[in-house]
Amino acid sequence: MFDRETGKTARMQKKDMSERIKFVSDELGLLFAPDKETSRIKKSVNLVKDEHLARARELEKQKELKQDKKKLKEELEELKKENAKFREELKANEDLSTRENFKKQEVLNKQLQEDLKANKIELSEALAEIEN
Repeated sequence: MFDRETGKTARMQKKDMSERIKFVSDELGLLFAPDKETSRIKKSVNLVKDEHLARARELEKQKELKQDKKKLKEELEELKKENAKFREELKANEDLSTRENFKKQEVLNKQLQEDLKANKIELSEALAEIEN
């Protein structure tokens, strides 16, 4: 590699340099294996396209999940607003404002929220249940 007499480094082909590195690593008992990720072997065009398509599908799935979560969050907010209105109506009506009625209303609210999260019912059905 470095010639002490001339003070210059040897110019070698990549193959020769690789052989020399392998020899030195064998003599020293070190592991030598070229990194496959950084090797210069090109992938086929179809393989690259498939990877891009797989990434695109994955991103599309993530986008759909985000939209579903956003929709569910909006539905739960709507349910909370309707529930708050119902509680106000209970408070306003002195005949119905008993602990049992509030307890029934809270149990119904929790059940409807769980059903919405599990996609068992639609928001319109949940709002209709609160009205009844």
